Amino acid sequence: MRSHASSALPATAGAPTAPSRLTLSANGVRRTLISVIVALVLVHVAFQIVNYLITPTPWLYRELFHLDEEDSFPTWYSAVALLAASVLLFVVAARKRGEGDRWRWHWLGLALGFVLLSMDEVVGLHETLNSETDFSWTLVGGPLVVGVFAIYARFLQQLPDPFRSRLLIAGMIFVTGAVVIEYVQNPIADAGLINSLGYNLAVVPEEAAEMLGIVVLIHALIDYLGRDGRITLSLGAGGTDVVPEASEAESAAIRSPFERSA
Repeated sequence: MRSHASSALPATAGAPTAPSRLTLSANGVRRTLISVIVALVLVHVAFQIVNYLITPTPWLYRELFHLDEEDSFPTWYSAVALLAASVLLFVVAARKRGEGDRWRWHWLGLALGFVLLSMDEVVGLHETLNSETDFSWTLVGGPLVVGVFAIYARFLQQLPDPFRSRLLIAGMIFVTGAVVIEYVQNPIADAGLINSLGYNLAVVPEEAAEMLGIVVLIHALIDYLGRDGRITLSLGAGGTDVVPEASEAESAAIRSPFERSA
């Protein structure tokens, strides 16, 4: 007797799987990232106060939560946040390329720049420069920032407001922490006071400013890419796509914690 089991297979067995959708809210992402930054700062400060004013704590534990150390949770967070910003910039660059936008290469340059910044957080390229030279890397970083701003001046002028303002604010906050505050801190380090409560508390505004600058950037990019401050990521076998506006059915399909907190 011949079997007819194969005829009972669902008609959709060979059909492609529908892509999963993940909706992100700009405000929800911003609140989540700021909460993480506040937690990292508080833990760092607590460890320093306990170590210098109450009782010495093992360096291994302090290093794990130290804002200014490479092998730490704060550095890992910063590297991931910078990489997330670069991914969003790559998405914008790809969209502008598809539109034939004349500024697509500027977007690509920004995306690649943030990949380098993410690498620097983990590898410590600027710390290597400080170790191998007799001057602070900020003396190179300052003119570099001015040069990049000059190259991107016309690009910034054509951006719509309020996105342009948010981009400038993000850049100013980040540069203030990465270059200006670090430059001001150099005399403390040169005086051999790195292993002191004052110096370890002084790194807080530097690192916090860098982190907050990236939060402002990510918030602005999600808002720029989407509609009403939301983007929907389409995750399928063909790759990842960003959908600016989702229908009610799509928005209800899969929501992230970021979206639910909006």
